[in-house]
Amino acid sequence: MDPYTECGLAPKHGESASDESFDGANGDTTRMSEYAGLGLFILLGSGMVTLFLVLTTWLGPKLRFSEKDEPFECGEHPLGSPYQRFNVKYYMVAVSFIIFDVEMVFLYPWAVAFGELGWYGFWTMLIFITMLSVGLAYEWLKGGLDWN
Repeated sequence: MDPYTECGLAPKHGESASDESFDGANGDTTRMSEYAGLGLFILLGSGMVTLFLVLTTWLGPKLRFSEKDEPFECGEHPLGSPYQRFNVKYYMVAVSFIIFDVEMVFLYPWAVAFGELGWYGFWTMLIFITMLSVGLAYEWLKGGLDWN
């Protein structure tokens, strides 16, 4: 039996080969009409984005005042120069968050597949958690978690 007929790539009864684009090099047949939905989706999405951008620019408020033009972050007004040095504690907290956030990225899939991994998965995760615990203990002893 023809492999193209088995997987549904051959023309169906009543269809001709001219309805399809045929790549003679490897024998694959694809219908360009199958991509019409994707093209329509992209056009519709792009059109909606453009429409909303135009409408907000056209209908949105145009009030301007000096306080609105100031740069701010998290609702706080700037008190000093934007080029001032930050306390290293901010960076320590950020790095700690990233480390323990990445830990969760590895722990969740491990917990889901725990039954399939067996003892090998248990011991490897125990080593991983031990290394992270040592890092947490070191940070705690050095005062990295104290905010003074």
